[in-house]
Amino acid sequence: MTKIENSIKIGASPSKVWQYIWELGNLPNYMPISDVEILEAKDDVVELCHKFTAAGRTMDLVCEVRSAEVNRR
Repeated sequence: MTKIENSIKIGASPSKVWQYIWELGNLPNYMPISDVEILEAKDDVVELCHKFTAAGRTMDLVCEVRSAEVNRR
């Protein structure tokens, strides 16, 4: 199986990167998604809908994002 890897150096602390990643509005900046819409937000879970493009196809996906517990999950 083919494996593709890429890496970059980020000039920010891990906590700054973590904060950026968990800001849902930033998702299209680092994932191949668009049209992010929050369907429901609870204390520790956010349900969202977005378009995901892969292999030339665009799909509508509904996802749950659960808040992380630092150093646990």
